[in-house]
Amino acid sequence: MDKLLGERLKKARLRTKLMQKEAAEQIGISNVTLSHYEKGDRNPDPDTLAKLANLYKVSVDWLLGRSADQFSQFQSEDELSILDLERVIEMIEEGNAHFGGRDLTEEDSKFLANMIRLAIERKAKQDKS
Repeated sequence: MDKLLGERLKKARLRTKLMQKEAAEQIGISNVTLSHYEKGDRNPDPDTLAKLANLYKVSVDWLLGRSADQFSQFQSEDELSILDLERVIEMIEEGNAHFGGRDLTEEDSKFLANMIRLAIERKAKQDKS
């Protein structure tokens, strides 16, 4: 079975802040079935895979490991901008951030990721006011 698919399904679900049971209910499968998908014990059929991709707002190609671009074209501009920043944070934390052709230090990476998070939180508070 496909471990990468399972890992990406779980990663996408966690990013959307859904519990397995909630995600499973929303697409009409049992949480046990979703658990098998996330462990890589079973693979979803194409219809279920498409439902999961839509629910998590990621591309099927990314779930299957065919693309590095995980975000689908179905998102609104606001969702995409926040997801873009989350993707930037993820890249920074994975050590994939560079400046002037040089890798950032671990300390600088953490600082930069935290600054982006603070900016997102500040914007969210402003929007609520």
